[in-house]
Amino acid sequence: MRPLSFLAPDFLEDPWPHYARFRAESPVWWSDEISMFCVFRYEDVQEALTSQAFTVEYPFRISRQILGTTLLDIDGPRHRELRRAVNPFLGPDRLDAFHASAAAAVIDSLLDGIAPGEFDFVEGFSKQVPIRVISRFLGLPPGDAPWIFGKMMYLIRHLVGSNGDFGKATAIRKEMEAYVRGLMAKEAGTGSAASLSPGMIASCLDSGMDAEEALRMALLFIAAGTETSTAALGNAMVCLLRHPDCLERVSADPGLVAGVILEALRWEPPQHDTVRFAARDTSLGGGAVPKGGSLKLLLASANRDESKFERAAEFVPGRPERAMLSFGSGPHACLGRNFATRELELALRKFLERFEVRSASAEATPIRGSTFRQPERVPLRIAYRGTGCGAPVRRKDAMTEKERITGCVREILAEALGADGAAPDPESGFFEAGGYSLLALTVINRINDRLGTGLPVTAILECRTLRDIGERAWEEFTRAGAPVPGREAPMEEGTL
Repeated sequence: MRPLSFLAPDFLEDPWPHYARFRAESPVWWSDEISMFCVFRYEDVQEALTSQAFTVEYPFRISRQILGTTLLDIDGPRHRELRRAVNPFLGPDRLDAFHASAAAAVIDSLLDGIAPGEFDFVEGFSKQVPIRVISRFLGLPPGDAPWIFGKMMYLIRHLVGSNGDFGKATAIRKEMEAYVRGLMAKEAGTGSAASLSPGMIASCLDSGMDAEEALRMALLFIAAGTETSTAALGNAMVCLLRHPDCLERVSADPGLVAGVILEALRWEPPQHDTVRFAARDTSLGGGAVPKGGSLKLLLASANRDESKFERAAEFVPGRPERAMLSFGSGPHACLGRNFATRELELALRKFLERFEVRSASAEATPIRGSTFRQPERVPLRIAYRGTGCGAPVRRKDAMTEKERITGCVREILAEALGADGAAPDPESGFFEAGGYSLLALTVINRINDRLGTGLPVTAILECRTLRDIGERAWEEFTRAGAPVPGREAPMEEGTL
């Protein structure tokens, strides 16, 4: 049969007909071009992901050369120990709390800076959300996010073969290692707010992981939290633009976003393949695979296997099947699946709640690539929901009341911490922004005097960012029932 080139222009543009052809005619196919067995059907991909006849271990695997030995490329007891070490860090209660508060604040802050009009969803949103959210989750300094994103993108693209300078990739890896080591040293020495999250490092080290393993785990989290999430968010928006009826429904009912995200991850996944190696002489799909044989597992092809999914080639949000392989399966199923789906759902829901969306291009937005596939741009025309291109709808006067309170706190913090007339970064911590213990007491006294609240000085220590201090003050204000600064009388009953 006609061979398949994974870098041919027609494949990069539209791989789906090729996948369908190979599922039907040669589901496990040897490629002379890449010297790998290429696996296309769901059943065979699932077997390779879960059977002990196949392994991730290979001494010359490029991910090991670039990132060092990580969870990605080891099996056996040590792999299980490392996963157990980080599992508490990714537990459902912790993730729910993080996304409801910190991640939501990060996304709201980004949305606040977006104006109506023509807007590139990729550059302005899908590239920005993941690195900011993962930085906040790990406790990285907010201002470092763009630098981290640039460095990690080079490493990830080198892994999939689009950057060929191994020396540069190695130098960047060492630079990132030095960066993370510096944050770990701060954490061990000072507990600074500008260090990695103590929960993650403590969990890793308590498990018996040495400092180098903990460092590589941190790098893996940063890498995993950038490229695939950026691509997944962009792909999800493209899916909606290709299906205007679905976009209309989900815009009217943001509760449908979860189903859209899951289906977009199946129908247009950000990562199309992964690799395995035969641990012994074995067979797959009726053909022999010798020990050491390399396999390219086409996860995306498996996701559209007609024998597994009804209407497999169609985009059907809310479909009953939950067996997609975008996050893998078996011992190496993605640890960050729940983190990623929560982040993607939250980001897309908040964007659609804030803005009315339509395409700014007369042509369909393409999704391109080989191993990683995403749109380069998603040009939109956006307007604040329900107002054309005016200001955001204020459905409750209580929103204005809250803004008065948090604005008052911002003014106090700016007076205390602002340098040369510039307001401090709301995503920075109090001490990171130049605060100190005596100033914390002064700030709290000013807030309590202005708002009539009883906020304790420990609130400064408990809040990770300056924005969180405003939120905490609002919570205390509502409990205290104090009059709003700038209002002569309390709001009448029933006006909410």
